[in-house]
Amino acid sequence: MLADVIKNCILAHNWNIYDVAVMTDAGIETAQCRVANAANDGFSTAKLFTDTAVAVLWDRGEIDLDAPLTTLLGDEIDFDYDPAWDQVTLRHALSHKMGIDRGVLDVDVHDTNAIGTDDYLRYMFGTAPVYEPGTVFQYSDVAHYLVSRAVAKHTGRKIDEILRAEIFPYMAFHPVAFRCCPKGYPLGATGMYMTTEDLVKLPWLYLNRGVYGGRRLISEAWVEKTERERFDWNPQGETGFWGKGGMNGQNMLAHAEKRIAIAWHGCLAGCRDDYNGIIMRAVIEAANG
Repeated sequence: MLADVIKNCILAHNWNIYDVAVMTDAGIETAQCRVANAANDGFSTAKLFTDTAVAVLWDRGEIDLDAPLTTLLGDEIDFDYDPAWDQVTLRHALSHKMGIDRGVLDVDVHDTNAIGTDDYLRYMFGTAPVYEPGTVFQYSDVAHYLVSRAVAKHTGRKIDEILRAEIFPYMAFHPVAFRCCPKGYPLGATGMYMTTEDLVKLPWLYLNRGVYGGRRLISEAWVEKTERERFDWNPQGETGFWGKGGMNGQNMLAHAEKRIAIAWHGCLAGCRDDYNGIIMRAVIEAANG
């Protein structure tokens, strides 16, 4: 079993990875490497789930990727802001090209009690873009929180509601928890707690160009757009894998040619080993038999 191959690799290196899951056409294999909670924070793997909620809307023509965030947010913005924000679109946020030069607020690192407000939206718009939107890549949690808020205002549905209604039931997800801001909106960028068995299902969906269990959940056009515009789904060097990682070593990966998806939760803060590369090479070697 490929899950056991990964587990043996993890144990041999003494990495603090809790659970692994592997999905192939034969189904899902899981292996536990460390005792941990059943559901864990995937940190920035949440961003691809937020993108997938947007995919549902985009496929139905319910949202325009080139709409400015300020337009989508409407009267949620009841405060003064730099007019440069009016040039920042949903597409810019999804591709981390809003024009900001720093993260502004990283809820996994910063003490949110110290920012002086419970209104994250007001706080984030307090920093203006410094580059022309669409020109400079700057990875940030801010982008997907703004996507979360924009989707909620524009559609009347929060991203967790969209995922629970349109994605999770058709992928047999177990209960999922969403970390929210003080106003009750999912952070979008981080803070999704789920089992590793469920985490592996999203890369499998993208590997299969939007189809899961014979049912189309998102369009192939969206998957192609995600890959082309790098909406949190990126090639992993020359390995053949695509993936999305998260803080402290979380990861979900897919290899289309080998028809393998992999995911794991853990806490690898400070680990300097090339654990991603080592695990991917071990999987390819085992798959090649």
